[in-house]
Amino acid sequence: MHALKRKVFLVAVLLALLLCSLPLFAGGEQEQETKELKVLAGAWPTTDIVKELMGDFEKETGIKIIFESVPYMELHGKMMVALTAKEGLYDLITLNPDWAPALLAEGFLEPYDGYLKDSKLTPAGFDVNDFFPSSMERFMYQGEVYGFPFETGCFVNYYRKDLFEERGLSAPTTWDEYTNAAVKCTIDNNNDGRIDIYGAAVPGSRGAQTAIEFITLLWSFDGKVLDSAGNPAFNSAAGRKALQYEADLVFKHKVTPPGILEYSYDGLAPLFLEGQLAMVTSWVHVTGMAADPAQSKVVDKWWFSRRPGIGWTGTWALCMPSDSKNKEAAYKLARFVTSKEYIQKLADKGVSSTRASVMNNPALYDKFPTIGPIVEAVKNAKPVFFSLQFEEMFDILTVNISDVLAGKQQVQPALDKAEAEMKALLK
Repeated sequence: MHALKRKVFLVAVLLALLLCSLPLFAGGEQEQETKELKVLAGAWPTTDIVKELMGDFEKETGIKIIFESVPYMELHGKMMVALTAKEGLYDLITLNPDWAPALLAEGFLEPYDGYLKDSKLTPAGFDVNDFFPSSMERFMYQGEVYGFPFETGCFVNYYRKDLFEERGLSAPTTWDEYTNAAVKCTIDNNNDGRIDIYGAAVPGSRGAQTAIEFITLLWSFDGKVLDSAGNPAFNSAAGRKALQYEADLVFKHKVTPPGILEYSYDGLAPLFLEGQLAMVTSWVHVTGMAADPAQSKVVDKWWFSRRPGIGWTGTWALCMPSDSKNKEAAYKLARFVTSKEYIQKLADKGVSSTRASVMNNPALYDKFPTIGPIVEAVKNAKPVFFSLQFEEMFDILTVNISDVLAGKQQVQPALDKAEAEMKALLK
């Protein structure tokens, strides 16, 4: 009996020692195993700078960063393959707000709130409220934060300052002023009956940017795509005004170039650079192209400003897949690169970045004159509306708007048709 008690005692001691040792291993598991972090990003100049900044994290932590950048057109597909596999292939991804709703609803992204509340992981000075609201909005879901934005941009209005000065025009701040400028800058230079420079352009191709143009006009006229219950709300007085405005530029004022049904904003920008357009809407990266003699015939003849009304903002954020195997380390990397210190480093390289405390510095505008108008535009812009059927809804709007700009439909029947199709989709 004494021997049995002794054996029981020894077993109990061994079990106690084993149980006491488990927290030690569990607590140190991530730090021991996190030898590297894998990041998937789109390939463009800003992400090259972000990659450089991640080198500082490597030096500080000893964790190697495997940085995979792919062309934008390949990014979404590669990302979805990885996320649906649920094998922890990436620890961070660069994400734009167009893709965020579906990923959030499917639970593919890890919320940051728990990490934000942990003082060991998040220094007090990080300040998530310092990010521009328009940059953060679409990376929040059900009250939680799912991404830290590092780059923001928006559609702006490029214009020929030489033509504007000749005609006593200023950068348009209302849509009536925009129409007036477009009419006055539609020019037949040699009086041969052919227009040499068109005043403006609208995208008319069956692509997302055709829907974006309509939506920004809709917002500008106090309209909504969806109401508070998620039902279509664009078939309204504001919607009619927005779509009629586009149609009038084409058919009434005749200030747009032929072939707009083939063009997106991206396709129209080269016409501006060739000197064939007096105004064009495009992304902020066109500033670099317009100033480059190898790409532009209007060097020193252009400038840009925010569009009248409400614009469309596009943002890139660092988000963590929910299947990451290195979550604390991945969070630390995302927080590190989007801290005030490193956002300042992005801004110092001319990147339109995301923290108000950095981007509102007038000294930055002296160094990079293009930053001021971009920040002004971002403050007056909104991200994509939230819907799980976002892409399908865009397709519906695009087809019907394109038909109006082709002269195949009138404004009200087109809006009626789009509304019916969208209701069927959402049902």
